[in-house]
Amino acid sequence: MSNIIKIDGPVSLLFLGMPKCALTSVHMWFRDMIGYTTTQLTENITLGELKEKYPNHKTFTIVRNPWDRVVSMWAYMKRDGHFKRALNWDPPPSFDEFVRLLQTRNMGRG
Repeated sequence: MSNIIKIDGPVSLLFLGMPKCALTSVHMWFRDMIGYTTTQLTENITLGELKEKYPNHKTFTIVRNPWDRVVSMWAYMKRDGHFKRALNWDPPPSFDEFVRLLQTRNMGRG
């Protein structure tokens, strides 16, 4: 699924989201707090195609401190059982083990 949210209101926006970088918060804030119409796009699309398809929408993203993002990803995966379900790890790795895994397998890209 795409991490692009189309936001329509007095201002037309496209939020280019990255995992663990406010994707849900931005979606909910625009929809619930200020009443804009939000749609999560499902197609895979390049930035050029996106600008062509939605020429009147401004694009934005949020960049998060990489260290905070890794801590958040580890805590989320540990809390929600992803290590056990997806990787068959029980008990989950320590944070140090998780960081070493990311470094050796380049799993942090995305």
